[in-house]
Amino acid sequence: RCWTLGNHLESIVAGVGEALRMKRFVLLLPLIVSLLGLPACGGSAPLPLGPTVGPAVTLPPEWTPISYPATPAPGWKLISGAGVSVNLPDSFIGGDPVGLRNELLVIAREGGPGYEGVMVALETATPTLVFYAWDLTVHMSTLGITRREAPEGASAPEALTAWLQAVQDEFPDIAVVESGMARLGGVDVGRVVVDIPSGEGSARQLSYLILDDGWLYVASYASASEAHADLLPMFEESVRTLRIVD
Repeated sequence: RCWTLGNHLESIVAGVGEALRMKRFVLLLPLIVSLLGLPACGGSAPLPLGPTVGPAVTLPPEWTPISYPATPAPGWKLISGAGVSVNLPDSFIGGDPVGLRNELLVIAREGGPGYEGVMVALETATPTLVFYAWDLTVHMSTLGITRREAPEGASAPEALTAWLQAVQDEFPDIAVVESGMARLGGVDVGRVVVDIPSGEGSARQLSYLILDDGWLYVASYASASEAHADLLPMFEESVRTLRIVD
């Protein structure tokens, strides 16, 4: 089985560049990656895994899939997608990008100039993208969560290696800043940080790769590179609340 990009690639990449030029950046790589699969095509050698990312993030035991959400902290809210839910600051809007496509598009259009990237993401979303949300503040950031069937017997390190290889095969300009395994609530997951250059700016994306009951979930938090350090604590706090509710 090969993970490759579908017909939406050109419009997605164009949306990334346009959003950067508009100075209100929204990263669309979570949507691009939703069109990728395992293993990487072409028979290329797998990328070596880096050291375990440290310090490792420790999530509460209840992070493992359960059927109820965590109570949001003050200033945060629960947002539900298709079979997943996560807590995010009140400034975020989003949900199931396929089931709520029309409603979310209305909100994005009402936001005025600068939300073209969000509209591209929503208009081209496939059922593989089970969650999409964006921040309405000046430091615009996004969260995309994808879900694909994992190859039978694949381990978390194998999934991470193949995912990285597939992304770099399709996007050789992407720079891997960090890659390795992390422990989330006693679960081994992949953790990757990448830089994506485009036009006048660049984006930085933090992704968690989570194997659950034969499925691979990729939760990707993205922002303009210069805002990433300020937003990282929020990203790490948010992923602590991720729930797989299927």
